[in-house]
Amino acid sequence: MQIPSTPYIPFRVALKQELLKQDAKLNKVEKVQAVYKGHNMIRNITRKQFLLRMNDDSDNSFAYTFLERCDKQNLWPDAIGNISGGNLTGGYVGEVAGQLFSLKLLYVFKDSRARGYGDKLVTNAFWYGYRSAKYIKIVAEANSWKFYNSLGYQSYGAFNAQGDHLIIGKYNRGHKVHYLDYDNDDPIIKRVMKEYY
Repeated sequence: MQIPSTPYIPFRVALKQELLKQDAKLNKVEKVQAVYKGHNMIRNITRKQFLLRMNDDSDNSFAYTFLERCDKQNLWPDAIGNISGGNLTGGYVGEVAGQLFSLKLLYVFKDSRARGYGDKLVTNAFWYGYRSAKYIKIVAEANSWKFYNSLGYQSYGAFNAQGDHLIIGKYNRGHKVHYLDYDNDDPIIKRVMKEYY
């Protein structure tokens, strides 16, 4: 894709303009993806849905990171989003590898924050991993650590200068959402911790 580069258009704005041109052929049915107004549902989302929801607000800058990582790593088939009232409120990407579920990306759009949508997405990710894995790993960036902690997750502390936190624990089969066993002597937890600390 050829991105126009002029001194008057910042790169991200130019990128978004180019991507919107590519996706301009969508019809209304594709945009809504059969989501009825007033309903709240968690379902697979497409790149097109995410792109249409983006705006140029600086507080939504991680949306570009989400888009870029999903594009580069071909994560769109695994992208899950929360749709409320016909609008995408946020999304996540998780992956199960062996016994470990990793929450790779989580994003809630600025105008949807502090309304419980992030909690819904993390809860859905928790149960998704619970079905097929024994452990969950989340790398919480410094600015999102308080959110995860408010849900009940524990960290082994910041592992870099930016203040990012590692959450690694074993699913407790007592069916309590966001409740994990944090056993430093568990061999899987030890192995993952060694990668970060």
